Amino acid sequence: MLNLERSTRKLLTLQNALCSDTAGQEVFVGLSRPESERYIELWSEATDEFIELDRKHKRTLHKMDDL
Repeated sequence: MLNLERSTRKLLTLQNALCSDTAGQEVFVGLSRPESERYIELWSEATDEFIELDRKHKRTLHKMDDL
């Protein structure tokens, strides 16, 4: 499981933002396991890297071509 606080995990689960990859590892929808871990590390930073990961995640989550 990803290193998330219980309340955060609950909210993300309600939003269908988490899923399992082909290896059964918990990931953010649209992101690989390494990307998901990095996304959490950058959560409170508005870096270009975080913004790109966030876009990638949300494009898949919301089934959009681009944001």
